[in-house]
Amino acid sequence: MYIYGDQELRDLRFVSGLGVTDLSLYNCQNAHALRAPANLRRFQHYGSALKTAKGVERLVELEYLNYDDNGSIVELNVRGLVKLKQLHVRRNKIRDLSGIDYLKAKGCCNGGLNISGQKQPTQEEINEARLW
Repeated sequence: MYIYGDQELRDLRFVSGLGVTDLSLYNCQNAHALRAPANLRRFQHYGSALKTAKGVERLVELEYLNYDDNGSIVELNVRGLVKLKQLHVRRNKIRDLSGIDYLKAKGCCNGGLNISGQKQPTQEEINEARLW
């Protein structure tokens, strides 16, 4: 399911959504909350203002890219995403890396964590982030 440029979208909730396994939000700048469908496995987030995402614990792949023209930094919390295999982050501040141990994607640094647009975190920063 792709949602592109919907400026009226504020909260996105799925009552059932059992057939939705992939979800992409593109430039939905007013979208603040997501209640994910139960079968969601892949989530792509591009340039939206998402603040909370509930029900995403079963995600296998998360792509979180912020193309905000103002250069604002969005915090990303990956706590509890124990099935996550791929995480792609760009122009975001990662606040919590507690799910990092489970990432096993090939070709990515830090055991599956691929961060472009910012420096790679040191092992000390990763350990410190896990304490949150």
